[in-house]
Order: sequence, then structure tokens, then C-alpha cells
Amino acid sequence: MNRFSRWCLLLLKRCFRRPGYWFILAAAPLLTLALLSAAREGSRLVTVALVLTDPRDPAAVLTRDSLARSSGAVRVLEFDAPDSARDAVADGTADAAWILGSLEEELRAYAETGWTDPVIRVVEREDNPLLMLARERLYAALFPALSHAEFDALMGKRFGVTDETILRERYDFGADLCSMVLFEDLSGGEREESAYLLSPVRGLLALLVLLTGLASALYAIGDDRRETFLWLSRPGRTFVPLLSHILAELPTAAAALLSLWAAGLTRGAAGECLLMLAYCAACAVLSEVLRRLLRTEERLAAVIPAVLLISLALSPIFADLGLPLRGILPTDWYLRAAMLL
Repeated sequence: MNRFSRWCLLLLKRCFRRPGYWFILAAAPLLTLALLSAAREGSRLVTVALVLTDPRDPAAVLTRDSLARSSGAVRVLEFDAPDSARDAVADGTADAAWILGSLEEELRAYAETGWTDPVIRVVEREDNPLLMLARERLYAALFPALSHAEFDALMGKRFGVTDETILRERYDFGADLCSMVLFEDLSGGEREESAYLLSPVRGLLALLVLLTGLASALYAIGDDRRETFLWLSRPGRTFVPLLSHILAELPTAAAALLSLWAAGLTRGAAGECLLMLAYCAACAVLSEVLRRLLRTEERLAAVIPAVLLISLALSPIFADLGLPLRGILPTDWYLRAAMLL
């Protein structure tokens, strides 16, 4: 074993002596497992209390079935009475209540005259972006029933066809012949639609790798105070902290890659490994720059949460805000480069 390999092992061994390091390593698979389990169990961001005032209304039943089949962010809980749904919103069991009236009759009236009384009541404690997105799902679920009504009205007025069997046969013709939406990546390859709860996994794992580098920089300040590497030459004292940051990040990076593979989010082993190595180097450089600028453990410890929060906000983990200066963050270009794999 040569001298460099011995150095690497000793620097890496120091990391495993710290309980916090084991906590970060364990966080990667645990975080992925939690989000993967939530995605498979059908967890939702918004819970809606749904009421059909007339359970025999065909349009209301069609809308309810469409909402029940939804694999998106809306969970539907069916209630028997409007008052029960309102109580669910009041006590926090549901975020909103959708009370469907006699849709069939009102939709037919709308198709024939272009006007109808309000037939759906939406009860909410407050308005927020998630509820706005949930209402889009309600509109999408209403569209088939409205489309049926418009089709029936057109066929009756223009062609005199009123037989329900013929209308349903003509309306449903070819509806299931093929899928109209094809998901592709940037290289043109076909991919499957992923669960929304798994979309931030890569970004959150990247933050753990960055946290490891910043923690290593924190320990390096302690080495400077204790003059651990004072006997090295000036180039050696510059190189060793960078090497220690990268070595500290590698096990976390390996845990992140294994977690991505377990979640089915990898896009080629070679590309993922090379990209992760480049990301580790970038995180090490950022950590070392902050170490040299701040110089004390207290200052760096105070800045670490801010760096992680800024990376979380500016990088496309949950949303791409398009804010300036985001390109200087390793997490931002890592996630954007991962989209090109």
C-alpha cells in the first residue's frame, strides 16, 4: 500500500469515528425508503371530501369515478352528507369539500342553452397553490361528463339521434385505441411517468452530499486550530483539506447512488457515477472556499444551514424558480446535468 492510499484511508477513518457522519449516511436510504413507501401507498398532497347529493346521477358518478382513479396529488374521501364534508374541512380531516349536485340535468341544460345555475359547491378554509392545482383536477374530471352532454345535444339537434345506446357507441368509439401522451427524456428516449413524491429525491440526496462536505470543512477548521497538519508543506496543507472533503463525500455519494438505483431513478451507471464524482469535487471546492473565508467553527456552523436552505430554494428540487446566481450552486448544475443523462 503506497503512501497516498494510506493517507486516504486514515482521512476516511476519521469520518467514521463521528456519530454525525453515520447519521448522514443512514439518512440517504431512509429518506428514499420513506418517499418510496409513501408513493406506493398512494399518499397525496391534498385531501378532498367529496359528496354526491344524488348518488344515482350518471354525470356525478362519472366525475366521482374519474377522481377516484386519479394517481395525482389529490386524495378523495367520499362523504354521505354536505354537513359531514364541511365538518371534515373544519376539523382538518380534509383540505376542501366538493359537493356535487344534479350534474346530469344541469350539464344538459348548459349544453343546450350555454347557461346553468352553479351545481358544484367548493368549501375551503383558505386558498393556496395546492388547492388551486386540486381544482384543476376537478375541472378535468368534469370534462368527460360535460363532453358527453355537448355531444348528445349536438347529435340531437343536428341529426335527431336521441337513442342512448347509439350515442354511447358513437361517443366511445376509439377511446381506448392508444395512449395519446408519450413521455420522453431530452435525448429522445421513452420514459415512464414517475410518481410525484419521488421527483425531489435526487435533489434531497444531493443536499446530503453537500452537507457532508460542509461538515468536513467544519472539522478541517478544528485541524487548523490544533495544528494537526502544520508539519506539511504549504501545498500539502492546501491539498489535504480538499482531499478530506472529497473522501468524506464519497460514502454519502455512494449511498445516494444506491438509493437512486433502488428508487428506479438512475439513468445509466457510468454517467451517474461520473456526474456524482464531478459533483463531489464541486461540493469540496465550495466547502473549502467557505472554510477559508469564515475561518472559525462558529461562523461556518452558522452559515451551513443558510447554504443548505439557499440550495434548496434556488435549485430545481421542488420547483425551478429561475432566480439569478443559482448557477454557482453545485446542486443546481448537478440536477440540470442529471436531466441530460
